[in-house]
Amino acid sequence: MVKGTYMMMTDSAEATYHPLDVEEAATYAATCPPLGAVAAAGATLRAREVGDGNLNLVFIVSGDEGSSAVIKQALPYVRLVGESWPLTIQRNRFERQAFAVYATMVPDLVPRVYHEDDERALFVMEDLSRLRLVRQGLIARQPFPRLAGDIGRFCAETLIRTSDFYLGSAEKKRLVAQFINPELCKITEDLVLTDPFYDATSNSYPPELQPAVDALWDDSRAQTNIAGLRHAFMTRAEALLHGDLHTGSIMGSPEETKVMDAEFAFFGPIGFDVGMFIANLFLSAVAHMARNTPESRAYAETMWDAASETWDVFEMQAQSLLDAAPVWRLPDEACDELIQQVLRDAVGFAGAEVIRRTIGLAQVADLNTIADAGALLRAKAAAVALGRELIAEHRDVGSFVQATDLARRVCIEELA
Repeated sequence: MVKGTYMMMTDSAEATYHPLDVEEAATYAATCPPLGAVAAAGATLRAREVGDGNLNLVFIVSGDEGSSAVIKQALPYVRLVGESWPLTIQRNRFERQAFAVYATMVPDLVPRVYHEDDERALFVMEDLSRLRLVRQGLIARQPFPRLAGDIGRFCAETLIRTSDFYLGSAEKKRLVAQFINPELCKITEDLVLTDPFYDATSNSYPPELQPAVDALWDDSRAQTNIAGLRHAFMTRAEALLHGDLHTGSIMGSPEETKVMDAEFAFFGPIGFDVGMFIANLFLSAVAHMARNTPESRAYAETMWDAASETWDVFEMQAQSLLDAAPVWRLPDEACDELIQQVLRDAVGFAGAEVIRRTIGLAQVADLNTIADAGALLRAKAAAVALGRELIAEHRDVGSFVQATDLARRVCIEELA
């Protein structure tokens, strides 16, 4: 597949760039914090490449006595597809700049960045291998008691504090300009908000799923509403978004949560990040419901509860921040209307993410690790129906309870 619209930027950084291998990663780590001092003291550094994502190289470099760090380097193409889909290495800069913003607001929820190198399109950050990728943990039914509350707080703090309510006009516009991120936004515009809603070449699903897909494509209300969501994503520069906040971009344990992979960062609608994360909890619930064992059904209930907790924490924290906003404090009624708009947007964007992760490019292991072919097909059909209903109904949602009730009802009916 060739995506000619995603072209590499050409500048001096790209001209001198090349992807590292494991030997070069270890050598590089010896020249910079935090492992430079360890290497200077005589330790031998060892690197291994662990990146299993869609875009980047990721090396864990370790020395003696447990010292370690991570080098993350952007590749000049989409790793998931290959060199036929070139992509700017400048996305690395957006990620580390987003981490710098987040570190002033929620330092406990993001990794520490030790060193940056724009010429090589890399940065060195805290090694989080003590934690587990949350998506993998959810598949294994691992408890993450802090996850929902931490992500609800992350969204409220990072979104409200980078909005016009907290930033002066000049500062907000400076940040908007700093995070203009056209190539990564184009990926979201196409792969999340456009391609799954017609017969695009990037879509991928079994032929048996065609009736559910046809129902989506023929649903005029869903088609109208996804157009509105795409327009909102492209035009409403409300706050600094992570832009790709799913359970594969978060590492966690029962005691800790860390948000990673912020290269999609840009200014967009506040409800987008909230919706992306909630969608992935919904997908986990669908997958566990489809596995249909007592253990998986019980775990699915914890996913519905986690989605509700995420919204409740976000709403409470956002309301508190808005009540104390230093730049623009809204009257109570206007503040309530803003929260309702964020809710409706979040539900709609959640629907788009559910559909994209089911029939579009870059699908999720939550569904695709279901071993039974019949259960897998039922799960995917339920996910498509769920996403379609969330998009079709999102403008009329009055509470998150209503949204989760809708989601559970659709899944129960589809998986019956």
